Amino acid sequence: NQLGGMEAIEFAKELIASGIKHLLANTDCNLQFVCHSGNHGRITKKIHWGTENQNSLEWLMYRSLAYMFKDDPRVTFVIPEGDMSYIQVYGMTVRMIHGHQVKFGGGIGGITIPMRKAISQWDRVQKADLTLFGHFHQRIDGGNFIGNGSLIGYNAYAQAMKCEYETPAQQFFLISNRNGGEKTVVAPVWID
Repeated sequence: NQLGGMEAIEFAKELIASGIKHLLANTDCNLQFVCHSGNHGRITKKIHWGTENQNSLEWLMYRSLAYMFKDDPRVTFVIPEGDMSYIQVYGMTVRMIHGHQVKFGGGIGGITIPMRKAISQWDRVQKADLTLFGHFHQRIDGGNFIGNGSLIGYNAYAQAMKCEYETPAQQFFLISNRNGGEKTVVAPVWID
């Protein structure tokens, strides 16, 4: 709420680019970034599923970042045309979404039941071993899915929505090459 949409995207782009440059300068790792549009950077009130990316400030930022690093062979951006992407990690299929595709009405079991139903339907089209999402600002390890936390934590909006309190954190997890890809550690990275 402190910056307008364009200012916020420019600020976020500068922070992300700085982090990428730091990793490139201090490691010999190859970096792959999977980038999905969400609801925060949407410039329309309503979701336009067929042109969601073209109505997203986030998509524009991702494209700009990809252009900034286009000549570095160690950096790859995956910016899907649709609202889902799939990557292979040690033979494990990982599905990534923003999460706004799943509707949650605050029922018993939280996001767990709606997410399991959605994954079951998506798996009929293309199976994934693990699904990753953010949108709900809730850290959760559901076995075959992981929900990311929120950098901003509990705020006026969370209070108005009657959300449970959650300390600012991001979800950290590892995938081992064991058994052709296996989720091992899932832990919060506290932001306080």
